[in-house]
Amino acid sequence: MSETIERPDAGALVVAGQPVTAVTLFGNGGVESLLTRMETEVRGIKRDISTEKGRKAVRQLAHKVARSKTALDEMGKGLNETKRAEINKVDAERRVIRERCDALKEEVLSELTAWEAKEIVRIKGHEDALTAMSALATLLPAEPTPEQVRESLERLDLHEDGRDWAEFAQRANELHAEVGFKLTNLLAQAVAREEATAEAERLRLEAEEAARQEAARQQREREARIAAEAAEEARLAAERRAAEAAAAERQRVEQERKDAEDARREAEEAAQAEIDALEELNRIAAERAAEAERKAAALVEKAEADRIKGHKFALQSIRGVISDAVSPMNGSDMIKHISTIFEGMHELSRNWEEFSDEASQTIMSGRQDIARRLHIVEGADAERATKQKLAADAQAERDREKAVEAERARAAAVLKAEQDAAAARERDREHRGRINFQAASALVIKAGITEEQAKLIVTAIAKGEVANVRISY
Repeated sequence: MSETIERPDAGALVVAGQPVTAVTLFGNGGVESLLTRMETEVRGIKRDISTEKGRKAVRQLAHKVARSKTALDEMGKGLNETKRAEINKVDAERRVIRERCDALKEEVLSELTAWEAKEIVRIKGHEDALTAMSALATLLPAEPTPEQVRESLERLDLHEDGRDWAEFAQRANELHAEVGFKLTNLLAQAVAREEATAEAERLRLEAEEAARQEAARQQREREARIAAEAAEEARLAAERRAAEAAAAERQRVEQERKDAEDARREAEEAAQAEIDALEELNRIAAERAAEAERKAAALVEKAEADRIKGHKFALQSIRGVISDAVSPMNGSDMIKHISTIFEGMHELSRNWEEFSDEASQTIMSGRQDIARRLHIVEGADAERATKQKLAADAQAERDREKAVEAERARAAAVLKAEQDAAAARERDREHRGRINFQAASALVIKAGITEEQAKLIVTAIAKGEVANVRISY
């Protein structure tokens, strides 16, 4: 609205520069005409709620409508006693004024109110999303599996897909990086735990296999010993039987010469068969014993190879932990954590045998490398913290200077407004004084009264103490 309905003095109202009285406004269709004109003008004003300036303009427009309603309503209340007969009609139109002005105000504010409600929902949605993102690193178990951490990393990436963070973008990016860093560290720890568990299981299975093979070797040795004992018993039994057969043969030779040759031949054949069988048993026993010796030698050779392999694997594990600790991706806290793991490794107190020199050198150089890397990272952290503090101090100083400048500008604006208001009041006072002087001079000339009487009359009219008479300034 370019003009609000105002009361410049105790007399008539002025709308868009034109005087309006209760007599001209109420009961003659003036209210409908005025309200229609107000509604048309207000609804014709373009409203923009996408900017703070536009939203402020909407609030000011609604305030002007409310002020106009109040001015019109007060005009109706102030009807002269001579118009009381029309009070019912005036009250009815006052209700129309209030209702339609209220409706117009709500119409003006409705779009802004809807926008503000949506803004609250949008901001809460971003806050909830940030809370959910932060919870990804805090709601995991004390020792999560790699799969659980990877799932959290995947869910973290989903928070970035297709979401317009608007003014929350910086917080979202910083939180995303922080949670991602925590989850990455948790993933590295989970993978290390899983690998350590797998290695322990592998060593357990190897120990069980070695024990099984040793039991099998002992079983084979028992079987070979039993076979050798059986062969010896068979040989002795054969010898006994041969001796008995020879004695029987001599007796038969003495008793029966005719059958002696046949008996001798049969005895020799039987003895040879038994000797052949005994030799075959001895051969088999010897082969089994040789095979058992070869397998025992192979087990000894494998045990030696496993011993050397175990030392080399332990050295590799130590070097792996050292490499993890000095990785350029680690911060000081991660280096300290891995250093604690390194110092707690049981391999450090291992009986290294012929690998003692290499192990001592590796452990000593590893400790030096970790300490050197930690020193470098802590130095970089301290330097970065110093730079950040200097930048924050500089920004705080700039903000303070801006605040001082803004306060100076505000004070200057307030002073200027007060000066302008004082000048306006002074001009108005001088203008009214000239008009009052002209009116008093005219009364002196036209009515033939004294100058003092003329001043009293003009003053009474200006104060509204003379009914139905006003001075137009």
